[in-house]
Amino acid sequence: MPAEPLARPNDEWSGKVAETAIRLGVLAVVLVWCFQILQPFILPFLWAVLITAGSLVILMIPTALLTEQPLVKAIGLWLVDVAASAGIGILIFVAAFVIAGILLAHSAQGSGPCYAGYPRSQNSAWVQS
Repeated sequence: MPAEPLARPNDEWSGKVAETAIRLGVLAVVLVWCFQILQPFILPFLWAVLITAGSLVILMIPTALLTEQPLVKAIGLWLVDVAASAGIGILIFVAAFVIAGILLAHSAQGSGPCYAGYPRSQNSAWVQS
């Protein structure tokens, strides 16, 4: 019967559709859950952004008016240097955590707990037995 070969691709397609629907449903649940967790912090964060923007405007107006004076210019350059150094320090800190995580995941003792919750990753080429 010619109907059987057409049934198998349809079964595969419906299986993929079902898996995609389940994944989208789980994703929607996780997104709603994350929004509910973060919801109490949204309003304080918006206030912090507003206050920071207002403070910057209040600080920039006198700075723009006083840039002709060498002392103000020297202090401004020093503040920019300190801010740049702090930013570089934070980037180095984050890079250290990323490198430590990679080394832990690929170590013999650390790879077991890292991959214990992910059954699909047990067959991965990254996991060494």
